[in-house]
Amino acid sequence: MSDKRVRDLVAGDKLDLENDPIANGPCSAEHLTGEPCPDRDEDGKSITWQYELGIVEELQEESPGCIRVDFSNGSSIGFPPDHLVKVDDDVDGTPEHRWQVTTPRGSYLNDEEI
Repeated sequence: MSDKRVRDLVAGDKLDLENDPIANGPCSAEHLTGEPCPDRDEDGKSITWQYELGIVEELQEESPGCIRVDFSNGSSIGFPPDHLVKVDDDVDGTPEHRWQVTTPRGSYLNDEEI
């Protein structure tokens, strides 16, 4: 794992958000009702990020102080641009950006036939 600023994220980056203070901050419903959110454990951490990496799909600058990160699981989180997140690295130190496609002509991993 390495640290990366939110402003430098790219589609395909895999984030470990289990201990991230923003990803595990109070949810909107909690602010409105005072009731704990159903997707949180007894410590208030998001259950989603305990069991999976967040795969970045898109970034959108909402304001100078907030970048919305959209994830492949449908979640979106607003982060300050300079916030550091943990990014899963490949063995050689570069982020993994892998995809697999199966077509009638065969299966491909990153454009290479497998």
